[in-house]
Amino acid sequence: MSHITDRCLIIFARYPEKGQVKSRLACDYDEKFIADLYGHFVDDLLSILSRGNYCLKIAFHPPEKFEAMKERFGVGYKYMPQCGGNLGEKMQDAFQRCFTDQFRSVILIGSDCPDLDVEVIDSSFEALEETADVAIGPAHDGGYYLIGFTDDAFHPGIFNDMPWGDLSVYRKTMEKIDIGNVRIHRAPVWRDIDTRADLEALIRKHHKSPFCHLKTMTFIQGSRTGRS
Repeated sequence: MSHITDRCLIIFARYPEKGQVKSRLACDYDEKFIADLYGHFVDDLLSILSRGNYCLKIAFHPPEKFEAMKERFGVGYKYMPQCGGNLGEKMQDAFQRCFTDQFRSVILIGSDCPDLDVEVIDSSFEALEETADVAIGPAHDGGYYLIGFTDDAFHPGIFNDMPWGDLSVYRKTMEKIDIGNVRIHRAPVWRDIDTRADLEALIRKHHKSPFCHLKTMTFIQGSRTGRS
């Protein structure tokens, strides 16, 4: 197995401030509930994924919230600000900084899948080291929740001219990737939690699973007044 210094996992996360996170959930829940819920998404991701064999970095936004992020999520993590205009530029910059730091394989995920299994990350890194140049995890809504590259296969142009938030993001990204001799690892489909229907699906999925004991589910179960 590769040494931990060969692998980097980047988690894109926002500071959980009212009115600044999970805007689509605002149609059905009040802003404080959403901000607290999103904070627990990140809590659970860190709890689950910090056990993996890789360096974990939190790429946070907005950049002026560095001290607030450390206070909210802990000083034991590596933090770096997201840099760039749109999402694609921020992702491109994060990958480039990690490859500059001499990581051989880098995976980036969002913070909208609080129940993401560490095995998904580990198997994606293993694929990048053994059989693949690119790893991608399609999301239930037509986007993707995970993307990763080896250092010699990273192609920044994959993030250019992409309609972020559109249902076609995964398809259009695959059209850019699936050319030539690029070897692709496809991770399992996972569900981003962006809407009321997504949240209700998460509750049904984990009604009796181990995830029901983590912060996201215990917060939901204790906050039935979150509906606006």
